[in-house]
Amino acid sequence: MSLGQFILLGNWILEFNFIEKTKRFSTNKVAILVTMLFALHVIGLIWTTDFEYAAKDLRIKLPLLFLPIVFSSAIQFSKKTFQFLIDFFIAVITVTTFVSLNKYINVEEIALFDKRDLAINISHIRFSLLICIGAFFSLYRFYKNKGVIKLAFLILAFWLIVFLFILESFSGIVIISLLLPIITTYYALNINNKVKRIISSSFILLFTASVLAVVVWRINDYHFDPIPNQQLLDVSSIGSPYFQDTTTWGYQQMENGYYIYQNVAYWELEDAWNKVSDVKYTGKDANGDDLYITLIRFITSKGEPKDRNSIEQLTKEEVKAIESGIANVNYLKHPQVSRIDKIIWEFDTYSKGLGTNGHSVASRIVYWKQAWLLIRENMLIGVGTGDVQNEFEESYKQSNSSLNESFRLRAHNQYLTLWVAFGIVGLLIIMITIIYPIALSIKMKDYYYLLFIAVALLSMINEDTLETQAGVTFFAFFNSFLLFGRNYLPKTS
Repeated sequence: MSLGQFILLGNWILEFNFIEKTKRFSTNKVAILVTMLFALHVIGLIWTTDFEYAAKDLRIKLPLLFLPIVFSSAIQFSKKTFQFLIDFFIAVITVTTFVSLNKYINVEEIALFDKRDLAINISHIRFSLLICIGAFFSLYRFYKNKGVIKLAFLILAFWLIVFLFILESFSGIVIISLLLPIITTYYALNINNKVKRIISSSFILLFTASVLAVVVWRINDYHFDPIPNQQLLDVSSIGSPYFQDTTTWGYQQMENGYYIYQNVAYWELEDAWNKVSDVKYTGKDANGDDLYITLIRFITSKGEPKDRNSIEQLTKEEVKAIESGIANVNYLKHPQVSRIDKIIWEFDTYSKGLGTNGHSVASRIVYWKQAWLLIRENMLIGVGTGDVQNEFEESYKQSNSSLNESFRLRAHNQYLTLWVAFGIVGLLIIMITIIYPIALSIKMKDYYYLLFIAVALLSMINEDTLETQAGVTFFAFFNSFLLFGRNYLPKTS
């Protein structure tokens, strides 16, 4: 990413002609407005205290400054070249998904495979955002073309959407599930062909119904309440006493409706497990969690007492699953929807007050609450560019957060993070830099930009998109390329 940006910037410098470039930039109101996002971070230095972190933050966010300048003052493409670049982007994303698919097909134990590893040399979240954009761009190319090429773009869009569900990226699936019905509805309303309108409407209903059906299926299959009449056993078949946790906490700990910490023969588990696995009972599973807890949860999910007999009855696949950090037998039975099962379990655990340590989705509720505490204390102008991290750490300490220190992260919501940093004043300025280009794009009927910005803005609800180099590059490049990278008005296309 850095090399690509250095080439763009280096090319811009070596072209010289700075007077003309300055004129182009200074007369482009949108370009000046967009760079205000970076300027605000510079202004935020006035009331910050951690200049070391601020300097690092400014370095990461440099693309927000120079990419709009480069594209608005120098790098612009003809309609034909711009369209080629869009098609080339779609092609590259498609090829990459097939490379990932090949990796997936060759996995021996699919149920044990972490789908995040399908994103090669890139964050699976960022990969899913690129797939979303590629799918929506393909749909727009389908809408604008005729004949065989029209069908080809529809097939590409369909495949990219299917792969998104294979990838199991929560962010990407939510974005596609929200935007796809809206986009398809718009298409249906803007075509005169009755047959196509019916087909489009049917697709909307089928897609929405399918997503909702899967979610409802997994919620109905989940045991929120304990299975009644569970027996408390005295001793195992070899005479070991069972441990029984009958406290309120113990009755809240469940897997598939069975109590985790009842009927546990701790005295048998370690010896029996170490005979069937090379990963020690006292060691860690592949997720870094205590293996014995994963083991106990897994056996519980099968409705069996936790003793030697239950371990000896484990299949080789189940042993590998436990070593891999899979804590519920349902994740093996339904690997395609295991991500949904885990999210439901996370929220169920959170609702019972059992904490969110290591739970990526439910933890965001805790992060957002912590961010709101900081916002309330620094409502007007925030804490400044460099103090966000320190303020979060101090806030966790003062509130005696139940999160382990390794999980005490920032907001994981870009809007809240910016609000913490720059207060309500800064947030309003930032919203203007976002809303004005959107309004202009609607007027120009620039659907490429509208599709991108919709994906980007939705991603910022559950991610600090602009706090990493990958996120900043993703946003700054597409934002600049689509706003300023054409030497013709989008509405003329």
